[in-house]
This record gives sequence, C-alpha cells and structure tokens, in this order.
Amino acid sequence: MMGGLFCYPAEKSYTLNNRKYTVSRLLGEGGFSFTGNREISIFKKFDHPNILRLIDHATIKSKTVPDAQEILILMPFIKDGTLQDILDRQRTVHGKECTTSVFNQRQSLTMFRQICEGIAQFHHSDPPLAHRDIKPGNVLLADSNNNNNNNNSSNSSSSSNKIPILMDFGSTGPARLTVTSRKQALEIQEDADQHSTPLYRAPELFDVSSDCQLDERTDIWALGCLLYSMAFNKSPFESSSEDKSGSIALSVISGQFEIPKSHSFSKELIDLIRSMLQLNIQDRPSIDHTQKTKKKKTVKSSTLANNNNR
Repeated sequence: MMGGLFCYPAEKSYTLNNRKYTVSRLLGEGGFSFTGNREISIFKKFDHPNILRLIDHATIKSKTVPDAQEILILMPFIKDGTLQDILDRQRTVHGKECTTSVFNQRQSLTMFRQICEGIAQFHHSDPPLAHRDIKPGNVLLADSNNNNNNNNSSNSSSSSNKIPILMDFGSTGPARLTVTSRKQALEIQEDADQHSTPLYRAPELFDVSSDCQLDERTDIWALGCLLYSMAFNKSPFESSSEDKSGSIALSVISGQFEIPKSHSFSKELIDLIRSMLQLNIQDRPSIDHTQKTKKKKTVKSSTLANNNNR
C-alpha cells in the first residue's frame, strides 16, 4: 500500500530503492513538500507498536508538474480502517444521534491506554513533541493477530483484539512554545487552522495569545475529546459542527459539553474525560499523570463496565 502521496500519483506503480510497489489506493494528498519532509522526520524518530511505522520513502521528479517533486511514503497496509470508520458505522446503523458505544468500558480503556502510550513517545522526546491532530480518523485499528505495523512478535495485549496505531504526523512539531508577539501567535494559529481538526483542537489554539506558554497538554485536550468519542460516538463539541465553523470555535472556547444521561460508563471514566477537557492548559494532567490515573481506575471501572454489559 502506498500512503501519503504528496502529489496526485501520475502512475499506478512506483519504484522505491530498486523495489517496485503498486498504488492500490490513494490515502492522502497535499501540496507542501515541507509537510511531507516533516512527517518523514517524525516517522524516523519512533519504533513503537502504537505509532505507524515507515517502511520506505523517496523523492522523485514530478512527471505532471514542471519543476516539482513528489514525496512518496510507504507505510504498512492496515486493512481494518480507523476508529472513525467504526464510529461512523455505528451511527449509520443506529442513527446519527446514537450515543451507545461500540466498546464497553474495559475495551475503551484498553485502547485508550495504548493510544496514550503512543502519545507518550512524542511527549517524552528530546525536545518534547506534540502530535496536534489526535482524532478518531488518525487512529488506525489493526487486528492483533495480523498486525503489519509491528516488526516484533510481542504486541501490547488488547482485550478488544484491536491495536490502535497513531498516524498522520503532518501537524507534529515542538510541543513547548513561548509566544511573545502577535505575529508569532497568528503563525501558530494559522498552522493549527490548516493542520488540525476543529472538533478535537484545544481552545488555546483557536485564539492564540500574544503572551503565553504552549506545551504538550494541547494533546491532552484532544485525548479527552477522543475518549469521549469512544464512549459516545462523537466529539463532545460536535453539536456545533452543523453550524458555521465559528460556532465550533465558540463551543470549544466555552468548554461546555454534555454527558449523555443514559450510558453504561463509570463515574471514574467520566471524571477522566473531564480532567482532560479543562479550559486552562495548566489545569490539564500530563500524559504520565493521565496514564497513572487511568491505571488506578481501570480495575474498578472495568468491573462495573463488565457488569453493565452482561
């Protein structure tokens, strides 16, 4: 599978380092070689079962655009699609307003733990990195018995039999930014507008202050939205998505969201979501604290979930 072509492919096959590959489906395209090179550099940093790995890459002369180049990225073929695909199927079958999760609490927390383990690799980098576009559509789900992403025989165990794999690193960059001017603030804000999804974007990235500190906890907000979507099939701010995009920004900046009245999840899981969706970045937990908090609550809350799902 050829993934991440940064120009539309003019041919059905390509040769990378003397090996020929056939393009069976175009996963994405874009016009900025900087984004492609940035994504390749991120791929090379990590070797983790919950982060999509890079098989090979090449830069070739474009045959369709004069004086242009195409960046080719070869990644494993994950046939089971993304977490967003599963959420969409649930809503297609049961209706758009369905908030009944595909996953029970034990399954949700197991997959969420693995996603956090992947994100921890970014946050523990030197210097720390932020993914900045965490969302269900950027979480591939691989069959634990047939995982092309893992070079090793040992995988993280998954009770749901699915291994979550983070992808799309075009938005990834230094996590810790000291903003000291309006020009710098607008540059960061414009980058977020172009490369991150509003429904999962942290509030401080909608209207960046000219005097502020940003860090990896922008990802913690997105993780809170992600866990909410795993529980209730949508972003906590999706009710605004049918209106103008400005309404999404106002909804996120207000920090107001609702927990469906009828659900089978424990208070501990809801509290975990709320802890991550704090408007003030300083009030959100770190990825380490999130993992420790979740581990302490998993046994108690998964027991409740198992009882509710019998």
